[in-house]
Amino acid sequence: MRKVSSKICLIFIIICLIFASCTSVKKTGSDISGISLKELNTELKKLEASCIINSTMNNQTFNFRIKINIAGVDTVSMTVFGPFGITVGRLYSDLNRFRFHNIMENSLYEGSPTEENIKKATNLSISVKDLLSLFQGKTPFKIKDYSLLEETGNEFILKRVDASNFGDFAVINKNDLKLVRYQRKDKGNVLILDSSFDKYKTSGEVSIPGSLNFAMPTVDGKMIIEIESFKINESAASPVKFDVPSSVTIIDLDKY
Repeated sequence: MRKVSSKICLIFIIICLIFASCTSVKKTGSDISGISLKELNTELKKLEASCIINSTMNNQTFNFRIKINIAGVDTVSMTVFGPFGITVGRLYSDLNRFRFHNIMENSLYEGSPTEENIKKATNLSISVKDLLSLFQGKTPFKIKDYSLLEETGNEFILKRVDASNFGDFAVINKNDLKLVRYQRKDKGNVLILDSSFDKYKTSGEVSIPGSLNFAMPTVDGKMIIEIESFKINESAASPVKFDVPSSVTIIDLDKY
């Protein structure tokens, strides 16, 4: 079996943490330049999902299956399966700290999910909080912080630039008011994240993207997440912690 690199594992950890943000949509919302956008609510208490993940980096391809359990928006456990259903990793995390056991390397990555740690690990200048927002199908910042850049026949294109000259661009579908694309640009107009959201799945009042596509040009990385099946609330199992062997090598990202 091909050994998964540390860089791939760290990017995989961060992207998978965005699963903890799935939520439902209600029809009332904020208003920007006369556009009424949906606000996300707290209808979804728990989520259990089975997914396929295909990722590439530096012309290498990695394929995973995962089983993931989420409670609220901050607690998640995940089992990662490689070829032939072999367990290759386990994760348990909240918004303050995460732990990922790379079984193939017998190493444990742990640390705070801060923007600084993510940039050290992946060269991406985006926080877990922002990624969490994206997986909810909403913009990382409040709608009122954006301006309407352009209106096309089917889409609203929103733009936000912060004090550090980071640019955020969001595309909202006019018909269902769902987020369909999001970009993050660094200083100098360098594209660091390009993401798209499609095949929304609905259960009652809960709606989540069934297909998520993340491109990370600065690290030559791509990741596609496809949800095969999911359960919500009372039907979903709660996240569980995992034990690690005493021989494991610990990598503290706060000191990385």
